[in-house]
Amino acid sequence: MVDDQGETPSMNFSKAKDGKTTPVQIKSEKMIGRGFFGDVFTADTLIKGKKPWHFVIKRFRDKAEGTAEDYARSAMAKYEVARKVGLRVFRTYRLGEDGRSILMTNGNDSEVICVGKVAKFPGEMSSQLVDLGEPKLAPLSDAEIEALTVRIFDEASKGATNRLHIHTDAYFFIVNRETRAVDFVIGDLDNVKKMTGSIIGSLEKINIENSCFALSSFLENNVEGPEQNCKIIQENLNDTMYHRELTNA
Repeated sequence: MVDDQGETPSMNFSKAKDGKTTPVQIKSEKMIGRGFFGDVFTADTLIKGKKPWHFVIKRFRDKAEGTAEDYARSAMAKYEVARKVGLRVFRTYRLGEDGRSILMTNGNDSEVICVGKVAKFPGEMSSQLVDLGEPKLAPLSDAEIEALTVRIFDEASKGATNRLHIHTDAYFFIVNRETRAVDFVIGDLDNVKKMTGSIIGSLEKINIENSCFALSSFLENNVEGPEQNCKIIQENLNDTMYHRELTNA
């Protein structure tokens, strides 16, 4: 990737919490996703002109409902809230000086694979294991799926406690290349919304149901024979909702 002068472009990216900027030289990039709000690229970069690093850059688009700058600022604000309350978010999330780009951690590396959402709209790009050239997973053990369900339900509840609505598409799933173990992060901040009013109880129910759907969808698209795994998730959801109703009665 070069500009009109034959040089690779550089852009300053700043942290939300302190505004500290870092110059990032973008050596090359490849489009890996297209969503409702913007396009996503992997980028080979140099940090401060010296340290090579592999990041992801999201470039927002203007839409009838708002500008790219509006969406980028909103995503940064939601990231900072999510980070402060202890939600599982990527370590790096910085706003570009163009006001339209966000530099973030690349969930794919030599050790792990990052699986996002299934494409739902024309022009979107899917990022399931098979889309990434990877084989599907064997079914998770009952103990593994129980532990994963507990973690993702707890994350959903934590979001509700802090008045954050977490949509199903906010979840990214992380697969260890060697062990094939599965974990998750809140990776798409466009799909997190700060809520107001006395809604924590109902929001918790919505968030947990959304996390259940996200996990079930991941398993259905990325596991060979996911029926038993999905059955356990649904049973855990039913038990969680039952005990929640008893607590609130």
